[in-house]
Amino acid sequence: MTAKELLDEDFIEWSQELIERKNLDRSRFEIEITERVINLEGKKLLAILKYLRGLGYKISIDDFGTGYNSLMSVGEIPFDLLKIDKYFIDRLKQREVRELVSSIINYTHGLDKMVVAEGVETKQQLDILKELMCDKVQGYYYSKPLLPYEFEEYYKKYSIKR
Repeated sequence: MTAKELLDEDFIEWSQELIERKNLDRSRFEIEITERVINLEGKKLLAILKYLRGLGYKISIDDFGTGYNSLMSVGEIPFDLLKIDKYFIDRLKQREVRELVSSIINYTHGLDKMVVAEGVETKQQLDILKELMCDKVQGYYYSKPLLPYEFEEYYKKYSIKR
């Protein structure tokens, strides 16, 4: 959903009706929003996010660290998952950046939330993030973005057989 869609009451109502009609589990849906958009749209968007989270949707903050007042705004956003921007992941070799990423991970874990590192491309980045106890990673280290049929093949090839 875009911020415009989230702010559109008719769209929210339509999507709710669709989910109820199809009997879908809201907790399987993740609404991803950048902190920049939250900072631009303000209190109305925060109220909508709180409402949707109360209905059971997962909320994730994307591109964390690139918006204005990152740490000040994160305390007000109802979220389940925080995604650290690739900008920081690309600079993990720098001690100062590594300490900052470590602090973000620890802070987020202190709120009982999950952390995802975006844009992981190397084993070294992956190893550092494991050491820092990052919950999940995404990026070209594992795969480029895939079309649905490509994902099916990827899943068959790499999933654990039970």
